[in-house]
Amino acid sequence: MWRSRMRRSREGMILLVLFSGVLAGVASSPASAQVSAVKGSACGYFTNVSLFGGPSSLEGCGQPASAAATSASPSVTLPAGGSATPITAAKPEGATAQYGPATLFSGQYPNATNDPTHNAQAPASGPISVSTVGTTGATGSVTSSASIGQGTQGTTDPNQPRGVGPGPVIADAVASMCSASASGVSASTTITNGVLVTSTTADGSPLNTEPVPANPPANYTRTGVITNVGDSFRAVYNEQTTAADGSITVDAVHVYLLGPTAVGDLVIAQSVCGVTAVAATTTTTAAGATTTTAAGATTTTTVAGATTTTAAAGTTTTTAAAGTTTTTAAGGTTTTTAGSGQLASVSGSACGYIANVSLFGGPKMLRGCGQASDAPATSASPSVTLPAAGSTTPVTATDSDGATAEYGPAKLFSGQYPAGDANAPAPPSGPITVSTQGTTDPSGSVTSSASIGLPRGVGPGPVTADGVSSTCSASSSGATASTTITNGILVTSTNADGIANDTQPVPANPPANYTRTGTITNVGDNFRVVYNEQTTGSDGSITVNAVHLFLLGPTAVGDLVIAQSVCGRGVLTSAGGSGAGTGTVGGSSGSVGLSNTGIEVAKMVGLALLLLFVGVNLSHWVPQPAVAAVRRRLMPWTRRSLIVGRRSGRRRWPK
Repeated sequence: MWRSRMRRSREGMILLVLFSGVLAGVASSPASAQVSAVKGSACGYFTNVSLFGGPSSLEGCGQPASAAATSASPSVTLPAGGSATPITAAKPEGATAQYGPATLFSGQYPNATNDPTHNAQAPASGPISVSTVGTTGATGSVTSSASIGQGTQGTTDPNQPRGVGPGPVIADAVASMCSASASGVSASTTITNGVLVTSTTADGSPLNTEPVPANPPANYTRTGVITNVGDSFRAVYNEQTTAADGSITVDAVHVYLLGPTAVGDLVIAQSVCGVTAVAATTTTTAAGATTTTAAGATTTTTVAGATTTTAAAGTTTTTAAAGTTTTTAAGGTTTTTAGSGQLASVSGSACGYIANVSLFGGPKMLRGCGQASDAPATSASPSVTLPAAGSTTPVTATDSDGATAEYGPAKLFSGQYPAGDANAPAPPSGPITVSTQGTTDPSGSVTSSASIGLPRGVGPGPVTADGVSSTCSASSSGATASTTITNGILVTSTNADGIANDTQPVPANPPANYTRTGTITNVGDNFRVVYNEQTTGSDGSITVNAVHLFLLGPTAVGDLVIAQSVCGRGVLTSAGGSGAGTGTVGGSSGSVGLSNTGIEVAKMVGLALLLLFVGVNLSHWVPQPAVAAVRRRLMPWTRRSLIVGRRSGRRRWPK
């Protein structure tokens, strides 16, 4: 999963706030719990980006020996047996990731006092520091951290921090931290004076900007465009993913470059923590900005806005300040609690599937929910949207015939290949059903769901399953979401003629943001698939994608989202009512509001399979602060930027 620009004017020194997330208040822990092995690592940053359809190039952590020394990043890895002494690495001079004329990672541009003509280059990032430490035994644990700090621009302006830049993500400092023990895992992120440029003018200057929370909730997702280049991006702050072994990875910022010019990602300040131990039944209560995960039990954390709680198996509930807390449950349930208040509106939607893909660098074509009226009717997907006033009866839509998303010779979404007939094409998907319902009374709630089932299920690959479904709910006690995959199989590689080579089963109830990767060997594309992808919007609503397949080329670029549900409640001073919602079977009306963090995710990424499924490369970026000078030119994007199944062994997917 390793894929792993804007000027600003500041006066005065800004204190670097390094985040801290510490486990607190462990109630009871069995003496028998033993940590037999530890897993820990930390990385300052890395970029893995392709320009103009060329091959991807890695800079930062893990870069090849031939890469520039100025782009190298410190990284550390904990041995399985652990180390009682912290393993650390640092690069005080910072780093710069340069791709031809494009600077994708650096420090912030000098302020107007030092650069009145706006022609200076962005300096290297601020100092980079990484650390990991961990021990085995009854009290074994792991702690990892990564940070990029302020430093200074030099003698011309010792008070201006280099931090992170050059844009669209800017910050004075960025840090992530995680910890793991027999009691569970925790993770958090701190962004100091972060600003995100969400659009630019024709000459590359910032047009629209927004501040970034100092302690963003888990998987806090925003989107934007580099208008003068024609590219789009998605930035995820405090991105937290849980692996099959229970370890947690936190990326302080992950910027997905969605092309068409630049495709790939930037990850900044990544920390990884995990332990191997017998299951514990510990219940933990944390205070402050602590994040706690309990293994095999139910955990409740009462905290302030920046807390995230992840449960390895079970249900987790987090109570915090309204609209600021997200709980991600690795066992499949996520809960967000937003405090009290009279409900004035509700938000809910559901979509069967969306594909938005570009082939060979051409324009993206949308299929499924929201597709254009001239798109084939066979590719339309049902979708529903709950009116703001709610509806006491379910708003539903169904397509019993299923759907097929075809891009020329490439079939990116369909049903599974028929058994016993190696030459038959894959049929349409199984029946698609979507529903949403919600009321606005003070105790009202919202429930949304989307499912694709038998016969035919979901195919043709690399993701196949008999059934795929997602569901979410939002009430006064919080928002929850989960995913179910029935008999799921993932093809992680193919042979030279496109036949499945390696496969792996998919959990029936995958943990939140369960991420796997693979290749379409005969096409030369890569992909990344996230099951039970859960994101929380700034309004507290939750979006769950049962399956999100990222195709990052080079042949096919885009994404496929299957079974998306969205739930949210407004917290205002009025009671609700009921009304009729919108439902479409054809999908051409685009009535599904896949939310900032949902449908836009689907629209901005796109599935691309080109005669075989797809390509996915993580695009991780990191936050960078630029509070005072958001009106300064976004130099990186103008001059030196992105100018910038079970039948798996049977056939080629796109047939």
